Amino acid sequence: MCVVVVDPDASEAVKYAATELATFLGQVTGDKIGIVHEPKEDASNLFVGPNAAKLADPDFTTEGLGEEGLIIRSTGNDVILAGGDPRGTLYAVYTFLEDHTGCRWWSPLASTIPRKPNLEVGDLNVRYVPWFEYRETQLMQKRPGEADWSARNRFNGFEHELEEHHGGNKFTYIAHSKWYTHTFWTLLPPPIYWEDHPEYYSEYEGKRILKSPENDMFTSLCLTNEDVIR
Repeated sequence: MCVVVVDPDASEAVKYAATELATFLGQVTGDKIGIVHEPKEDASNLFVGPNAAKLADPDFTTEGLGEEGLIIRSTGNDVILAGGDPRGTLYAVYTFLEDHTGCRWWSPLASTIPRKPNLEVGDLNVRYVPWFEYRETQLMQKRPGEADWSARNRFNGFEHELEEHHGGNKFTYIAHSKWYTHTFWTLLPPPIYWEDHPEYYSEYEGKRILKSPENDMFTSLCLTNEDVIR
């Protein structure tokens, strides 16, 4: 018997992670997995989220995990699944479900959820921070279930329209801080070169302008200019 333990004051993303864990683990084992706020002595407790993790390990910390790093750790017969805010705990749950139960989400309409009534896992000690900060595919069609599928496959970009309980997406941060797309102009940044060399930049409707009025992005480079090529 196992239960999912989550802090009643946890974020929407952590509560959703607890629900996802209970739902899929229930499908795998065939049991009804309860979600509780305090650990049970006669059960294996799955502590979801940093606050719940402290019930198992008072010294638990998410330091160094950033927004999406995760920890999966055994403590006796219990397991901690937690991570950075806002998506780390959600990713800890999905990593556990993939690596230790065999769940796979191939598309919003196709998945593999194996049946393992006697599921057992060994000692766990996983700490992982994603190598890539921004992950996106532009194949989405905005159909029902796609945001859930995106979260389960760790996509976090604009096209995936993640909601608050998915931890949101990183579009605003990337677009305005590290650029989302159309980044050719960064090779010759207009704030540095425009005043003295407007000829370095492409024309827009016959005129060289600093920004496109449609999207407020900097104009791109003029590749007919030999100095630009050089």
